[in-house]
Amino acid sequence: MIAVAFGLSDIGSNSFDDTEPASWDYTYINAIEPYLPKKESSFEGDTAINREEFTAIIGAVIGYSADYDNSLHEVFSDASKIDYDYRGYVAKAVADGIITGSNGNFRPKESALREQAFKVIYNIMKATEEE
Repeated sequence: MIAVAFGLSDIGSNSFDDTEPASWDYTYINAIEPYLPKKESSFEGDTAINREEFTAIIGAVIGYSADYDNSLHEVFSDASKIDYDYRGYVAKAVADGIITGSNGNFRPKESALREQAFKVIYNIMKATEEE
């Protein structure tokens, strides 16, 4: 979804040990790999993506950095549960109004639902049109 929404190009291959060139998702995985904040040996495409991972990947795609300034603790009561490698991306997405939490929480380890993903992508597209 991210690769298509942002027009990312297949870079030809990837470094994951659990992806196959014949698989339907191979070109999308290739396109998104440069934007993954954490480099792992396995892609684990059959597992759900959580909210912090999704936000960090989206943030990397639109040019955010991983720099973090502790601002999330003022916004979310569960900010300390956000993986440190993702905090800068989440903080910038919050500051830009791309993501919001619920009742003062971000719930970083919960799966990102399709409706949430679509809303984030919509918010980015809307913000881009307004620029």
